[in-house]
Amino acid sequence: MSERGFNYSYSASRQNEIDRIRQKYLPKQQNTEQDKLERLRRLDAGCESAAQIAGLVLGIVGTLVFGLSMCCFLVWGRYILGSFIAIVGIPMMIAAKPVYDRVLAARREKAAPEILRLSAELENR
Repeated sequence: MSERGFNYSYSASRQNEIDRIRQKYLPKQQNTEQDKLERLRRLDAGCESAAQIAGLVLGIVGTLVFGLSMCCFLVWGRYILGSFIAIVGIPMMIAAKPVYDRVLAARREKAAPEILRLSAELENR
């Protein structure tokens, strides 16, 4: 007579892979908590990324314009032209941070109602 033993094997990584594959084939559920959290994250990141892009573009363009003025001064000996170009580039570099702040404030104001609604739903208030 042979004894049969209980053999149990569990692998967390294997179970995670099975769950991940299974999720692809389940019907999509609307307004799940995970979808709301993901939307909340995207809204928040979208506000900051738009402001960063605006500030960086203005700062980089201003730096390049100012660099052109330095070339006029140092390489080509065009001091008057270099002065006029520097007058354009310096304010662009200075304006980069205020533009970032204004775009960020405007985007946050625009997204605030949706972010507050989603966060209240997630907190179950």
